Amino acid sequence: MSHVTCCAVETACRYDPSWRLADPICTFIFCFLVMLTTTQLFKQCLMIILEATPPNIDPELILEQLNAVCGVLDTHDLHVWTLTPGKMAMTAHILVSESEWKDYDRIQLECQQVLRGHKIYHVTIQPEKQSASNSTTHLRACQEHLQLATIH
Repeated sequence: MSHVTCCAVETACRYDPSWRLADPICTFIFCFLVMLTTTQLFKQCLMIILEATPPNIDPELILEQLNAVCGVLDTHDLHVWTLTPGKMAMTAHILVSESEWKDYDRIQLECQQVLRGHKIYHVTIQPEKQSASNSTTHLRACQEHLQLATIH
């Protein structure tokens, strides 16, 4: 469309020099249209380059859900960013009690299921071990959760 308009303006300017202002006016109009139609793409690119948290992701909610996984005492250093439009990545450190350490594979799978619910599939979870003496309360809650899960 811009090529047709440019040709029409050029033709009009050749036959009637009073139309010479039409060329810069059309140029500004097309520049404005291009800016309007590419603003969203520019924002997406900027968010990717800045490794910003996607607007549809709530990191606090993810922290709560990861901390609710049986065996996870704490989650910290959580980072979520966009790799490409629609593809997100996440890294986090999870603190695992010493007594649950042997079940880390189960814990990791549950954490990945939580993240799949947020459409995050590229995940790196770094486990950290804590001694059992510091995690008595959380372990009791986990044991109750596991007992209820095996009953149902």
